[in-house]
Amino acid sequence: MPEKTECEEWYERAAQQGHRRAQVRVGMLAAARGDVENAAHWYREAAEAGSRNGAFNLGLLLAREGSEREAALWWTRAAGAGHGRAALRLALLAARRGELTEGQRWCARAVELGPRPRWPNGRHGCARHSIRSSRRDTGQKLTTRDSGAGAHGVTPGPELTA
Repeated sequence: MPEKTECEEWYERAAQQGHRRAQVRVGMLAAARGDVENAAHWYREAAEAGSRNGAFNLGLLLAREGSEREAALWWTRAAGAGHGRAALRLALLAARRGELTEGQRWCARAVELGPRPRWPNGRHGCARHSIRSSRRDTGQKLTTRDSGAGAHGVTPGPELTA
């Protein structure tokens, strides 16, 4: 297993002090290294402190490890806190089990919550303006997807969220 980077060392210091985002990030870095046990520890710390991303990522990890029932508990917690992809996961899970009414309910919740765009500059409103500006500068025409429909023209990144 690869050693921790300096970046991870700093995130871990913040995580140990209770910083939820750092806890999720350390979990993600551990998962990327293949350290499932450490990843689960930090996701759980973040989730129990109220991080919907920690709960979502813990659910993903548990599902991959075969604990779909426990994953559903964490996704329920994340969806209850406003995590749209957790609601979508619950909809898919219910549909696979043949519980179509439950699946429709979670699907409606996922649509209600919508995607949370992740802009490179970390700002929601300003990024849309810069996309429009850059398109205007290059003479490209904005499409419906670019102008605000769906995920504001941003292709979702990896499944894990920080």
